[in-house]
Amino acid sequence: MEKPYPGIYYVKNKVLFQTQILVAKELDLDNHTWLKALSARMKRDDMEHLLHKIEALKPGFDRELADAILQITVQANKRAIDEWKGDEHMCQALMEIMEPEINKIKQSVTQSVTQSKIASAVKSFRDFGISNSNIKDTLIRNFGLSAEEAEKYL
Repeated sequence: MEKPYPGIYYVKNKVLFQTQILVAKELDLDNHTWLKALSARMKRDDMEHLLHKIEALKPGFDRELADAILQITVQANKRAIDEWKGDEHMCQALMEIMEPEINKIKQSVTQSVTQSKIASAVKSFRDFGISNSNIKDTLIRNFGLSAEEAEKYL
């Protein structure tokens, strides 16, 4: 057995193929943050270190990979995360990391609610016998729609 780094062991002899064993609690936090994050026994300091590493990444492929690791970490450490929720610093760091996804959800919900409101307004206008031309003008004026967008609701 060979130990190239703390917490990383290579089993070479008497095995069919080379095997690597990772012992998360022995891994160096600075050098193996991403591997350590895959443990189901994350410590608070380790989680904060991971969040800071993720915050430092620019949007793109690396950030997407880091977000995937964060999702696995959160699922594996759900009980500990629930305990840390009261910590304002931890919550703020998580919110900053999750902000793009939260914004996408907010935008989707807002769009869905707006479409529902427009559909209800069109139904009400029709119930009162208002012409399509007047409905279209009202949608353009009140919802800021283009003529083409308004036409889709008629």
